[in-house]
Amino acid sequence: MHAKYVAKDGHKASKRRILIVPILLLTVGIGLGAAARAGLSPTWASTVTGALAALIAGWSVWALWVAFRVDPLRDVDWATADTYEQELTFGLHPDARAALARAQDQVRRRLPFADRVHLYSPDQLPKHDCTLDKTGCDCARMRVNAAVLPNRRHPVILVGDRLLDEAAALAYVLAHEVNHVRRPWLLVYGALQVVTLAGWLGMGLVLPWHVLVVVAPVVWVATMLLSWVNELAADIAARTTGPDAARAFWTMLRAARPTRAGLSRLTGAVMAVLAPTHPPITLRAALADRIAHRPLP
Repeated sequence: MHAKYVAKDGHKASKRRILIVPILLLTVGIGLGAAARAGLSPTWASTVTGALAALIAGWSVWALWVAFRVDPLRDVDWATADTYEQELTFGLHPDARAALARAQDQVRRRLPFADRVHLYSPDQLPKHDCTLDKTGCDCARMRVNAAVLPNRRHPVILVGDRLLDEAAALAYVLAHEVNHVRRPWLLVYGALQVVTLAGWLGMGLVLPWHVLVVVAPVVWVATMLLSWVNELAADIAARTTGPDAARAFWTMLRAARPTRAGLSRLTGAVMAVLAPTHPPITLRAALADRIAHRPLP
């Protein structure tokens, strides 16, 4: 099995988790806690809620262990990685190759137990002009973006094919993504996912409805703000790539955003409201434009 297919599947699973989990945590957590309080005696309600929270926490800890300590890609023939990466980078602009090499080196230094840091560009992506697409494809996110899968042994840098052709934008996005690979933040974010559902279960169990309708939105906003702060901090850290790199990326991303219609437009709007894990593009582009005029420290 080639490394790139496993990396592609892992990337899709990661995106689904990021988008779905925040929605389910709030509704399921509070709903189960409130249902336990309404249908069971106080003792049984506390027991059931505690057991559910323990199971969820245990599963989350196990998932983090698999992601960072165990090698989930152990069945991959990593001997094919060199040939694949040579083919991927052949013909790229020297600045693009330098940006990729710099990102690999930075990820390797932040994950010192890694055997090496691999590159992969997702395949089977739509070839048409994204701005003319009416199906709501993910080309804007996949083809002009990048991500890092921070596995302990075999971290993978995923890069969209259209981003590889824009050296300045590539350098900016990679600097942003590498900034996410910080062990303290990875641990904090993982711990947050472990305890969040347990906390909402507890809120549904303990808080009366008139208090719950106030506290739950506050907790939800705080959770989303934590994600926003992390994204904006990575944007600011990426300013080291120069004043024009951020502008190049946001201009390209705006041009590649799909035109949604019908159900795709509705679901996109719902996701933007319920799971705004990333700040709006307008805000991020404006911030990048402001900090571009400030000298580096």
